[in-house]
Amino acid sequence: EIFVPALKAAAYHKDLQVIADLPAVQDVTLYETGDVDLPESSAIVSVEVDGDHFAFVLEEMMDPSDHIVNLSSTRNQISVSYCCISNCVRVLSDEPGSSTPLSVGGLDVDGQMVFLFKGERYAMQSPELPLADHPFARMTYGAWKHLHPHGKVCLPNRLIPEYRVDPYSPAPGRTFKTAS
Repeated sequence: EIFVPALKAAAYHKDLQVIADLPAVQDVTLYETGDVDLPESSAIVSVEVDGDHFAFVLEEMMDPSDHIVNLSSTRNQISVSYCCISNCVRVLSDEPGSSTPLSVGGLDVDGQMVFLFKGERYAMQSPELPLADHPFARMTYGAWKHLHPHGKVCLPNRLIPEYRVDPYSPAPGRTFKTAS
């Protein structure tokens, strides 16, 4: 289901201007820092999971279908969410091995993303959302690369040729080497 107009406020969110049910991205590729040709000034979300460091490129999360990206490890299930309208980030964790049914559930009247979780809609910053907040930091890719030279860059799989060009990028021709 994509977009349907308006829904009145409920217990965990304000009135919605857009209703959606866009599931989180489950299919991601992890790139070595040296394999990504990304401007140093690119905004990223830095997340540590089980001692490993990951960068989620905010520009890659601008499309509504990429607003929530899941990353699974043996001990954690992490959902990184980004609302480009309100410029808000929230990182959540769920039980290990679970497939967090978190989706983009819409957009409220204040321009804030709304989650859809187990049939209930929650404002992006709702404390009632029954998932744990996971620590994160916002920074530039250059700063992150300096701090975590052996970290991984997490990108949703949209195009997978030998080199891919991001169709949403304002910098035409920016490429990423595919994982081997």
